[in-house]
Amino acid sequence: MMQNSHSAMEFETRYRDALSSNTLFFAQFAQHMAYDATLGALEIGVLVAAVLFGVITAQVYIHHKSFPRESLWIKHGLVDFMWVIELGHTICVFHAIYFYTVTRFGDADALVVLPASIGAAVVLHGIVLLIVQGFFTYRIALFSGKPYIVPVLSGILIFCQMLAVYMLSAQLITVATKSLREFMDKWEWLMFTVLILRAIADVLISGSLVYHLVRCRQSSPMQCLQT
Repeated sequence: MMQNSHSAMEFETRYRDALSSNTLFFAQFAQHMAYDATLGALEIGVLVAAVLFGVITAQVYIHHKSFPRESLWIKHGLVDFMWVIELGHTICVFHAIYFYTVTRFGDADALVVLPASIGAAVVLHGIVLLIVQGFFTYRIALFSGKPYIVPVLSGILIFCQMLAVYMLSAQLITVATKSLREFMDKWEWLMFTVLILRAIADVLISGSLVYHLVRCRQSSPMQCLQT
Protein backbone atom coordinates (compact mmCIF):
# COMPACT_ATOMS: atom_id res chain seq x y z
CA MET A 1 0.00 0.00 0.00
CA MET A 2 2.74 2.40 1.03
CA GLN A 3 4.78 1.33 -2.01
CA ASN A 4 1.86 2.11 -4.31
CA SER A 5 1.40 5.49 -2.63
CA HIS A 6 5.10 6.24 -3.01
CA SER A 7 4.99 5.26 -6.69
CA ALA A 8 1.98 7.49 -7.25
CA MET A 9 3.71 10.44 -5.60
CA GLU A 10 6.86 9.82 -7.63
CA PHE A 11 4.80 9.66 -10.84
CA GLU A 12 3.01 12.90 -9.93
CA THR A 13 6.34 14.62 -9.19
CA ARG A 14 7.82 13.52 -12.52
CA TYR A 15 4.65 14.59 -14.32
CA ARG A 16 4.82 18.05 -12.76
CA ASP A 17 8.51 18.35 -13.62
CA ALA A 18 7.81 17.35 -17.22
CA LEU A 19 4.89 19.77 -17.42
CA SER A 20 7.01 22.55 -15.96
CA SER A 21 9.81 21.80 -18.44
CA ASN A 22 7.38 21.85 -21.36
CA THR A 23 5.87 25.11 -20.16
CA LEU A 24 9.32 26.64 -19.83
CA PHE A 25 10.27 25.38 -23.29
CA PHE A 26 7.19 26.87 -24.94
CA ALA A 27 7.65 30.14 -23.06
CA GLN A 28 11.25 30.38 -24.24
CA PHE A 29 10.17 29.41 -27.76
CA ALA A 30 7.48 32.11 -27.78
CA GLN A 31 9.98 34.68 -26.53
CA HIS A 32 12.45 33.60 -29.21
CA MET A 33 9.75 34.00 -31.88
CA ALA A 34 8.95 37.46 -30.49
CA TYR A 35 12.61 38.43 -30.89
CA ASP A 36 12.61 37.10 -34.46
CA ALA A 37 9.60 39.21 -35.39
CA THR A 38 10.80 42.39 -33.66
CA LEU A 39 14.48 42.62 -32.84
CA GLY A 40 15.47 40.38 -35.75
CA ALA A 41 13.55 42.50 -38.24
CA LEU A 42 15.13 45.67 -36.84
CA GLU A 43 18.62 44.17 -37.05
CA ILE A 44 18.14 43.20 -40.71
CA GLY A 45 16.80 46.67 -41.48
CA VAL A 46 19.78 48.35 -39.82
CA LEU A 47 22.24 46.19 -41.77
CA VAL A 48 20.49 47.03 -45.05
CA ALA A 49 20.52 50.73 -44.10
CA ALA A 50 24.27 50.54 -43.46
CA VAL A 51 24.87 48.97 -46.88
CA LEU A 52 22.76 51.64 -48.58
CA PHE A 53 24.65 54.37 -46.73
CA GLY A 54 27.86 52.91 -48.13
CA VAL A 55 26.34 53.08 -51.62
CA ILE A 56 25.38 56.73 -51.08
CA THR A 57 28.90 57.52 -49.86
CA ALA A 58 30.37 55.97 -53.01
CA GLN A 59 27.94 57.94 -55.17
CA VAL A 60 28.91 61.20 -53.46
CA TYR A 61 32.59 60.47 -54.06
CA ILE A 62 31.98 59.61 -57.73
CA HIS A 63 29.90 62.76 -58.19
CA HIS A 64 32.68 64.99 -56.84
CA LYS A 65 35.24 63.27 -59.05
CA SER A 66 33.10 63.28 -62.19
CA PHE A 67 31.68 66.82 -61.89
CA PRO A 68 34.36 69.03 -60.31
CA ARG A 69 32.82 72.16 -61.86
CA GLU A 70 29.31 71.49 -60.62
CA SER A 71 27.56 74.50 -59.10
CA LEU A 72 28.23 74.98 -55.40
CA TRP A 73 24.59 74.80 -54.37
CA ILE A 74 24.23 71.37 -55.95
CA LYS A 75 27.65 70.06 -54.90
CA HIS A 76 27.58 71.24 -51.29
CA GLY A 77 24.06 72.50 -50.62
CA LEU A 78 22.39 69.39 -52.02
CA VAL A 79 24.77 66.43 -52.38
CA ASP A 80 26.99 66.99 -49.34
CA PHE A 81 24.11 68.13 -47.14
CA MET A 82 22.15 65.01 -48.10
CA TRP A 83 25.15 62.86 -47.16
CA VAL A 84 25.37 64.53 -43.73
CA ILE A 85 21.66 63.94 -43.13
CA GLU A 86 22.00 60.29 -44.15
CA LEU A 87 24.98 59.95 -41.79
CA GLY A 88 22.83 61.24 -38.95
CA HIS A 89 20.05 58.84 -39.91
CA THR A 90 22.49 55.90 -39.91
CA ILE A 91 23.80 56.88 -36.47
CA CYS A 92 20.24 57.02 -35.12
CA VAL A 93 19.28 53.55 -36.36
CA PHE A 94 22.56 52.11 -35.05
CA HIS A 95 21.78 53.63 -31.67
CA ALA A 96 18.38 51.91 -31.78
CA ILE A 97 19.92 48.46 -32.28
CA TYR A 98 22.49 49.25 -29.55
CA PHE A 99 19.62 50.21 -27.22
CA TYR A 100 17.92 46.83 -27.65
CA THR A 101 20.97 44.56 -27.80
CA VAL A 102 23.29 46.21 -25.27
CA THR A 103 21.61 48.82 -23.07
CA ARG A 104 18.42 46.78 -22.53
CA PHE A 105 19.86 43.36 -23.36
CA GLY A 106 17.63 40.49 -22.25
CA ASP A 107 14.83 42.84 -21.20
CA ALA A 108 11.68 41.70 -23.01
CA ASP A 109 9.84 44.80 -21.76
CA ALA A 110 12.15 46.93 -23.90
CA LEU A 111 10.36 45.64 -26.99
CA VAL A 112 7.21 47.57 -26.08
CA VAL A 113 8.95 50.96 -26.22
CA LEU A 114 11.05 52.80 -28.79
CA PRO A 115 14.25 54.75 -28.14
CA ALA A 116 14.10 58.47 -28.92
CA SER A 117 16.67 57.92 -31.68
CA ILE A 118 13.93 56.33 -33.82
CA GLY A 119 11.97 59.57 -33.66
CA ALA A 120 15.11 61.51 -34.57
CA ALA A 121 15.68 59.17 -37.53
CA VAL A 122 12.15 59.88 -38.77
CA VAL A 123 12.83 63.64 -38.53
CA LEU A 124 15.99 63.26 -40.62
CA HIS A 125 14.12 61.07 -43.08
CA GLY A 126 11.55 63.84 -43.47
CA ILE A 127 14.31 66.30 -44.35
CA VAL A 128 15.66 63.91 -47.00
CA LEU A 129 12.14 63.47 -48.36
CA LEU A 130 11.70 67.23 -48.67
CA ILE A 131 15.04 67.73 -50.42
CA VAL A 132 14.76 64.85 -52.91
CA GLN A 133 11.14 65.26 -53.94
CA GLY A 134 11.46 69.05 -53.86
CA PHE A 135 14.49 68.99 -56.17
CA PHE A 136 12.82 66.75 -58.74
CA THR A 137 9.64 68.83 -58.56
CA TYR A 138 11.79 71.85 -59.38
CA ARG A 139 13.22 69.98 -62.37
CA ILE A 140 9.72 69.13 -63.59
CA ALA A 141 8.77 72.80 -63.34
CA LEU A 142 11.76 73.69 -65.56
CA PHE A 143 10.77 71.08 -68.14
CA SER A 144 7.02 71.64 -68.19
CA GLY A 145 6.70 75.39 -67.88
CA LYS A 146 3.33 77.06 -67.28
CA PRO A 147 0.80 76.00 -66.17
CA TYR A 148 2.62 74.25 -63.33
CA ILE A 149 -0.05 71.59 -62.77
CA VAL A 150 2.20 68.65 -61.90
CA PRO A 151 4.65 70.71 -59.79
CA VAL A 152 1.75 72.19 -57.81
CA LEU A 153 0.23 68.75 -57.19
CA SER A 154 3.64 67.40 -56.22
CA GLY A 155 4.20 70.35 -53.90
CA ILE A 156 0.88 69.71 -52.15
CA LEU A 157 1.77 66.04 -51.68
CA ILE A 158 5.20 66.97 -50.30
CA PHE A 159 3.66 69.47 -47.88
CA CYS A 160 1.12 66.90 -46.62
CA GLN A 161 3.89 64.33 -46.19
CA MET A 162 6.00 66.76 -44.21
CA LEU A 163 3.16 67.59 -41.83
CA ALA A 164 2.41 63.91 -41.28
CA VAL A 165 6.07 62.91 -40.85
CA TYR A 166 6.81 65.57 -38.24
CA MET A 167 3.59 64.82 -36.38
CA LEU A 168 4.63 61.16 -36.28
CA SER A 169 8.12 62.16 -35.14
CA ALA A 170 6.74 64.16 -32.23
CA GLN A 171 4.51 61.26 -31.19
CA LEU A 172 7.36 58.77 -31.53
CA ILE A 173 9.49 60.81 -29.15
CA THR A 174 6.74 61.62 -26.63
CA VAL A 175 4.43 58.57 -26.75
CA ALA A 176 6.26 55.60 -28.30
CA THR A 177 9.20 55.96 -25.90
CA LYS A 178 6.70 55.08 -23.14
CA SER A 179 4.27 52.72 -24.90
CA LEU A 180 4.60 51.47 -28.45
CA ARG A 181 1.15 49.86 -28.33
CA GLU A 182 -0.49 53.17 -27.42
CA PHE A 183 1.32 54.88 -30.28
CA MET A 184 0.22 52.22 -32.79
CA ASP A 185 -3.38 52.33 -31.60
CA LYS A 186 -3.57 56.10 -32.08
CA TRP A 187 -1.32 56.78 -35.05
CA GLU A 188 -1.13 53.65 -37.19
CA TRP A 189 -3.58 55.22 -39.66
CA LEU A 190 -1.25 58.20 -40.13
CA MET A 191 1.70 55.89 -40.86
CA PHE A 192 -0.25 54.23 -43.67
CA THR A 193 -1.36 57.67 -44.92
CA VAL A 194 2.28 58.79 -45.18
CA LEU A 195 3.20 55.67 -47.15
CA ILE A 196 0.28 56.17 -49.54
CA LEU A 197 1.11 59.86 -50.08
CA ARG A 198 4.76 58.99 -50.69
CA ALA A 199 3.86 56.33 -53.24
CA ILE A 200 1.55 58.72 -55.10
CA ALA A 201 4.18 61.47 -55.11
CA ASP A 202 6.94 59.11 -56.29
CA VAL A 203 4.81 57.78 -59.15
CA LEU A 204 3.74 61.30 -60.15
CA ILE A 205 7.30 62.68 -60.09
CA SER A 206 8.89 59.68 -61.81
CA GLY A 207 6.24 59.51 -64.52
CA SER A 208 6.46 63.24 -65.21
CA LEU A 209 10.25 63.17 -65.43
CA VAL A 210 10.21 60.24 -67.86
CA TYR A 211 7.56 61.92 -70.02
CA HIS A 212 9.37 65.27 -70.23
CA LEU A 213 12.81 63.71 -70.76
CA VAL A 214 11.53 61.56 -73.65
CA ARG A 215 9.73 64.50 -75.22
CA CYS A 216 12.74 66.77 -74.74
CA ARG A 217 15.12 64.23 -76.27
CA GLN A 218 12.93 63.86 -79.35
CA SER A 219 12.53 67.60 -79.90
CA SER A 220 15.69 69.35 -78.65
CA PRO A 221 18.38 67.22 -76.94
CA MET A 222 20.79 70.13 -76.39
CA GLN A 223 18.13 72.25 -74.72
CA CYS A 224 17.25 69.25 -72.58
CA LEU A 225 20.84 68.99 -71.35
CA GLN A 226 21.01 72.70 -70.58
CA THR A 227 17.79 72.52 -68.60
